[in-house]
Amino acid sequence: MFGNTTNTSLSDETFTILNLNNQKFLENIGGIIFISILMIVGIPGNVIVIYVYLRKYQPTTHRTFIVCLAMVDLASCCVSMPFFIAVLRYTVSFPSKEVCKIFHFLTYCLRLGSAFILLTIAAERYRKICIPHGKQLSEKMAVYICVLDLLTAGLLSWPGAVLYGNKIYKVGTGDIKGSECTVSDDFAGTKYPAYFNFVLLFIFIATVIPIFVMYSLIGKQIWKMKKRSYRKSQPDVSIIDTNKTLMTKRTCSKSTNNAEATQSSEDIGIKLENRSISILSSKCKGGTEIMEVDIKQKYNIMNKNGDKEKKKNKERLKTIAFTRIFFIITVVLFCSFLPNWALRLADFLNKDFLQKLSFPEIVAYQTFRWSFFINSMANPIIYGFCDRKFRQEIRKMFGLSQKYP
Repeated sequence: MFGNTTNTSLSDETFTILNLNNQKFLENIGGIIFISILMIVGIPGNVIVIYVYLRKYQPTTHRTFIVCLAMVDLASCCVSMPFFIAVLRYTVSFPSKEVCKIFHFLTYCLRLGSAFILLTIAAERYRKICIPHGKQLSEKMAVYICVLDLLTAGLLSWPGAVLYGNKIYKVGTGDIKGSECTVSDDFAGTKYPAYFNFVLLFIFIATVIPIFVMYSLIGKQIWKMKKRSYRKSQPDVSIIDTNKTLMTKRTCSKSTNNAEATQSSEDIGIKLENRSISILSSKCKGGTEIMEVDIKQKYNIMNKNGDKEKKKNKERLKTIAFTRIFFIITVVLFCSFLPNWALRLADFLNKDFLQKLSFPEIVAYQTFRWSFFINSMANPIIYGFCDRKFRQEIRKMFGLSQKYP
């Protein structure tokens, strides 16, 4: 997932560690600036997400998942990003192999943890939308599962602490030695790093496929729900004059007295309160009786169980809204890895790939290879665009106008 690209082959004895570090610093400047920008934006963004969702939202599963993702992203911004900035700045003079091991392990753990949490979210969204009458995940259980996801990620990330460390090599032809935070000398030239990367690739495939299968089924179910909702919204009653008359229909029968008119109205889900009605006309067409009813007094029309249905629809819309947010987060996460994997694949297929790059191309390479950090910064922006309440709370925090949604 994370590779090293330093390839030092020097014969000029005048080069010192400082000279070489400065040279590599110029090559790595794009990556340093890129990671720094993501860190500067990501730290306050994720802090705000944690604060707003913990203080302004009721305890729910989606709140738990959002806060957990924000904590992982905040840790990435505060731990992994500064570490790799240091690696890029001190390419050939990294001071501590223990620090190298610990931070590589933590970075793998945070990346895998994010993927596992998104898999859990997809499964929870699937049950909530496609199996709404089944047993649902509770808010407390969501916390436990997030912790379990991170522990699992830690168990799978331990090779990062073993394989990585300081690689010692000579600089030039003298006695000057450099130390690089990469695959350690004990495992350099072995197949173990390749095996570890293969396992990571397998985990990625085993995670991404079920996630997008579940979201495909969720999308199909949401489409069906919208179609059913549209059909239900088509009225069986049309108001001709809101003060005097109302048109309604029912199956034809022999008599059309006032009581039957009232019953027919109730049969189609309408309740007339404070009513004094009489039938003005009645026609039978195709087995359906169409009646024009005169209402003598002011009336109110409401659906049976209207409040309950309204609350149910509100919860359904909220579920769909947060499902859309989680889907966007998932897409951004996996898309953020694509440039890194593409560059690594090019390097793997062509051993001379890096040596043939010009200086501007090396700078671009060292910039886009860190694309996987984008997700740690992007999630607060996604919430800002997709969650109206979150936007409103942000405006309140900073005293901004509430005029716009």
